[in-house]
Amino acid sequence: MSEPQGAGVPLTDAQLHATLSAMHHGLITMQARLDDHEKVLEKLLLVMQELTAGQVPNGFRQPKTVN
Repeated sequence: MSEPQGAGVPLTDAQLHATLSAMHHGLITMQARLDDHEKVLEKLLLVMQELTAGQVPNGFRQPKTVN
C-alpha cells in the first residue's frame, strides 16, 4: 500500500501558517452560518408556538373565513 502523496514531508513554517490560517477562516465562516441558521430556527419555533396557541404570528395575516 502506498503512502499518501507528500506523507512524511514536513511543512515549512509559512506553509503551516497558511494552512492554519485557512482552516481558521473556514471555521469562522462555518460558525457564522450556524449562527444564522440558529436565528432562523428560533424564529420558526416562535411562529410554531404562536400557531399552536391559536395566535396569528407577527407578519402573517388572519385567514379569511369562508361563509
